[in-house]
Order: sequence, then structure tokens, then C-alpha cells
Amino acid sequence: MINQLVKIGKFGICGDDVNTLKFKWTSKYDPSFLDLKEFYIILDRDRIRFTLAESLTAIDKELILKVSDSDLIIEAEKSKEFWLAVDSDTFSSVTAPERGEIGMQLVSNGEIIGTVIDVFNNKAHDILVAETDEGKEFMIPDVDEYVLLKDIAKGLISVQNIEGLLDL
Repeated sequence: MINQLVKIGKFGICGDDVNTLKFKWTSKYDPSFLDLKEFYIILDRDRIRFTLAESLTAIDKELILKVSDSDLIIEAEKSKEFWLAVDSDTFSSVTAPERGEIGMQLVSNGEIIGTVIDVFNNKAHDILVAETDEGKEFMIPDVDEYVLLKDIAKGLISVQNIEGLLDL
């Protein structure tokens, strides 16, 4: 079962409010995660707990999960490390490319270098598949190191540090 789960947050601390847990995002932030109610808590290699969220909110790069399961909170207080996860089907549906990247132009150093033709997820983050005007395909991880800004209104994605990726 654990290999069918995708980690989206690493446990940080118990929240200030009763029955809340705080996690640090491990995936690229997607506000659609906040609409989910069904989560899994990976306690270790052999223990997984299903939980229903009363609420899930995000502040900066932190997720705050409120649950009614007080036993889970007790386990969290005893545990040094565990993860918030969703099943891989849910993860794929939330991070699907319907968000609009397909067709957007990639811009590096003020120049258009290609157009996004596909998006897929490798369970760690999204990958933007792009094509140059010459028909050469290349991939860019959709992470802060490479993607600076997505301007949906203008259809542009500003990227950086990609020189080595273009030659692969």
C-alpha cells in the first residue's frame, strides 16, 4: 500500500490548536490539495493510518491539518518523523495538467525558448515537457530552482538555470 501513496508533507510539529498537525510541503504547492478530505499518515515503513480532515489550510510553505482523531495527535506527539500522503490516483487528479501550462511559452533571459506541450508528475514534482521552434523536446522540473513565475494571463512561464537541461 505504501508504494501507492505520494508524500505531500513532512511532519513538523503539533499545531497550536487542539487536534492540529503542521506539515512542511514536499510537493509543489497546489491549492487543490486544500479541497481534499481523505489523507494517509505514514508513520513508518509498516504503519499507515487513514484519516479524514476536518480542515486543511496552507500558510506559506506549511500545511495545517485539523483532524478529530485524538489518538493520531497522541502518536504525533511521540513520533519524531512521519508524512502526510494521498493515494497516487488522487495526487494525479489534483496535479493534472488542466491547470493551463500546456500551450504556455517558456521564457529565459527575456527570450522565448519553447512551448509547453505536456506535463507529467514523477511523484516528486511536475515535469514540464517543452518543444523549441525547431522541434527539439526538452524537460524542465517544475520546481523553484528552475521555474520563477507562471503568468497564466500572458501565457508565459519564466525559467532560470536551464542551460544544462537544454542539452540533455
